[in-house]
Amino acid sequence: MRRYLEILHRTALRLPEKTVFIYLGSEMSYRELDKYSNQFANVLRKLGIKKGERVALLLPNCPQMIFAYHGIWRVGAVAVPCNPTYTDSELKYQLNDSGATLLLTYDALASRMIALRPHTNVKIIITTRLTDYLQPSIKEKLPVPEPLPTGENHFELIELMKDQPDEYEPQYAGWDEPSMLIYTGGTTGLPKGAVLTVGNNSSATQITRAWYGNMDENEVILGVFPFFHIGGFNGALNSTISKGWTMVMMPKPDVKEMVELIFKYKITLVGAPPTLFIHMLQLPEWQQAEDKSFIRYFLSGAAPVPAAVIKRLYEETGCGMIEQAGMTETSGINNIIPVTGPYKPGSCGVPPSNMETKIVDIETGEKEMPIGEEGEIIHRGPNIMKEYHNRPEETANALRNGWLYTGDIGHMDEDGYVYIVDRKKDMILSGGNNIYPREIDEVLLTHPAVNQVCTIGVPDERLGERVKAFIVLKSGKSVTFEELDTFCKQYLARYKVPKEYEFTDSLPTTAAGKTLRYVLRQRELEKHKTKAKETENIK
Repeated sequence: MRRYLEILHRTALRLPEKTVFIYLGSEMSYRELDKYSNQFANVLRKLGIKKGERVALLLPNCPQMIFAYHGIWRVGAVAVPCNPTYTDSELKYQLNDSGATLLLTYDALASRMIALRPHTNVKIIITTRLTDYLQPSIKEKLPVPEPLPTGENHFELIELMKDQPDEYEPQYAGWDEPSMLIYTGGTTGLPKGAVLTVGNNSSATQITRAWYGNMDENEVILGVFPFFHIGGFNGALNSTISKGWTMVMMPKPDVKEMVELIFKYKITLVGAPPTLFIHMLQLPEWQQAEDKSFIRYFLSGAAPVPAAVIKRLYEETGCGMIEQAGMTETSGINNIIPVTGPYKPGSCGVPPSNMETKIVDIETGEKEMPIGEEGEIIHRGPNIMKEYHNRPEETANALRNGWLYTGDIGHMDEDGYVYIVDRKKDMILSGGNNIYPREIDEVLLTHPAVNQVCTIGVPDERLGERVKAFIVLKSGKSVTFEELDTFCKQYLARYKVPKEYEFTDSLPTTAAGKTLRYVLRQRELEKHKTKAKETENIK
C-alpha cells in the first residue's frame, strides 16, 4: 500500500493541469497545488521546523489548508488541525497540549492569536488572507486588503512563499510514525489528541478509494465538510486527491450557497451533513430546478441521515446515499452503508473489508455478544490510532489487545450491519458536530450562581440533537437564562452553547452521588415522544 503522503505528487504527475479545487470562483491545478506544497515545505525548513515537530493549522476550508498539510508532511512534521470557531481558552489548551511551535492562521484571527501566543508554546505565527491564492483575474477585482498585523516571529504567508523554490526533496515520516495529531472530545471534559500515523491515514485513504471504486476522475465533489475534522480530511479531501477529482470548496456551510454551487458546477458527488440535506430539500431553488441528472451520488456522515430524507432524494434524483460513520480514533472510518443496499434504517452500516467490528459484553469487554444482543462496539484495523497524546491511562482503556473500545453501545444483525443504541460516553451529536457534555458542565460550574449541572442532548428535528443544561442553583443565588448564555459564549464555541436551560431542585444520582445523565436523557426522550403523538393526533 502506498503512503497517502505522496498522493498529491503522484496525481500531479498524472493530471498536472487538471483542476483540483474551485474556490470562490477561482481554479487551482494539481500542478500548482503540488508546487505550493513544496514551497511551504521550504518555508518550514527555513524557519527551522524539524521532523516530528508539531505545526498547528487554524483555517477554514481554503487552498492554503491543503498545501500546508502536504508541506508539513514533506518535512516529516506533524499536522495539528484546529477549529477556527473555538474560543481562546479552547485554542490555548489545544496548542499547549499538542506542543505546537508554529501556527498558520488567517487574517480574521491574526490579532487574537498574536495576543494568545505568549500563553502557549507557539514560537512562530504565519498569517494568510483567504483571498491570497485566488487567480489574478479574480483577485484584481477585490478591494485592496488591509495590512496584516506583523511583529516578532509573525510573518505573512504570501511573502514567505515568494522566493521559495518550486521543488523539495521530501523527508516523509515512516509508516508507524505520527503524521497528524487531531483532537477529539473526552468524558473528562478536556479534548484528547488522537495520534494518527502515516499508516493509519494511508489505510483510511485506501478504504475510501476502494469504496468509491466505480467513480472515475471526472467526478466533481462538493467540499462542505471542514478539513480540520477527520471526516472532511479523509472522507472528502484525501479521496478527491487520490482519485483525481475536482472539488468545489466551501469555506463555511451555507445551504443556499450549496444549492447554487451544485447547479453552477454540475456537482456529481454531493457531500454534506444531514442538516444541510434537510434544509436543501426545503429550498425553492432546489425544488424548482428542472435538471438534476448530473448528480450521481449523495455522501454524508457526522450523524445518521433520516430515512425520509434519503427516500426523497432518491425519488427526486434516482441517486443513492453513501453514508460513512467514523471516529477520530479510526481515522474517520469504521462503518459504511453500501450505496447498492440494502439500506437499513437506524444502522450505521457494515465495517469495510480490511476492518473488523465486534459487539462485546459491557462488563468485561471480552465476551462476544450473539447477533441482535446489545454490548459495546469495538473495532480493529490498520486505520486505528496509535494512541492518545500524553494520555497513557486513557490509551490503555481504549486500546486493548489490538481492539478499539468505542464506548458506544449497540448490536449487529445477521448481515453485519451495526446499530448504535446509546453512547456510553454521552456524546451529543448536534448539526454534525460532536459535543461533549462534561466540557459544558465544567464551564457552567465556574459560574458563581451554579451549584450543580448536567448537560445532555435532547431530540431536535433540525439539528438531530440540541444541547440542554439542567442546573441546580446555589442557595440564595439567581441567574437568568440570558446571563448563562452570555457566560457560556465567553468560553465555548457557539455550537456547544446550550440551546435550552432548565432549573431544577436536584439531579438524579446514584447512592454514591454520581449524576445519572441517562435518566435525564430518558425523561426528555419520553417528553419528545409524547409531544410527537399529540401533534400527530391534532393532524
